[in-house]
Amino acid sequence: MCQMLSMKRIWMRYLQKHLPTVEFIICLALAGWALSKSNNPIKNLWNAGTNVVLTLFGGRNKKVGKDLWEKRLAKCAGCPVFYAPLRSCGSPLVQGKYTGCYCHMPTKARYECDCWAYESNAWINLVPNCWPPSYNSFYGK
Repeated sequence: MCQMLSMKRIWMRYLQKHLPTVEFIICLALAGWALSKSNNPIKNLWNAGTNVVLTLFGGRNKKVGKDLWEKRLAKCAGCPVFYAPLRSCGSPLVQGKYTGCYCHMPTKARYECDCWAYESNAWINLVPNCWPPSYNSFYGK
């Protein structure tokens, strides 16, 4: 019995450590699937893949402070576009008025970036729910 509890604790620690990675991979797969069904799938997949690589490994990988990261995530949680099961900005699995960028928000919010609502000019309709201007990095502007 004691050995089972120990194994359960080990398994729970493993899940807590790796669940964000699993969510991130699922978000990437869903975004790829959604983009492959668009009008120009090769171009869209190439642009999305390039952005992910640049953010994680390239010149855009400057991390923000923990306070800003937590504020961004709190704001995302109240947004109507936010898809809570995967903690993503929208999901191709859910149809709604706004699609979102399908990014895994704990990952995206950790780096200098902008809220999807600002990137897509949907912020006018989502003002109380999207990141305020001070949370955005306005990268490349």
